[in-house]
Amino acid sequence: MKAIMRLLGAKYMVTSPTGTRYFWRLNSAIKAVENNISRDIVWTLDYKAAYTHRPVFTGVHADANNFNPYQ
Repeated sequence: MKAIMRLLGAKYMVTSPTGTRYFWRLNSAIKAVENNISRDIVWTLDYKAAYTHRPVFTGVHADANNFNPYQ
């Protein structure tokens, strides 16, 4: 599939558990990645990272560090 997309002129790809999606424009690939809440990477076809999406919720709330279920 990658060879076919290269022949058609695709330049970027996004891999996810549901499959690999190919894009011709970087803006379209970034829009598709930003719709997800997980950390995703837009790759060029030669496997170089073109854009990394880091969602806002990446850490744990400060109060969760003091949580004790046995209180």
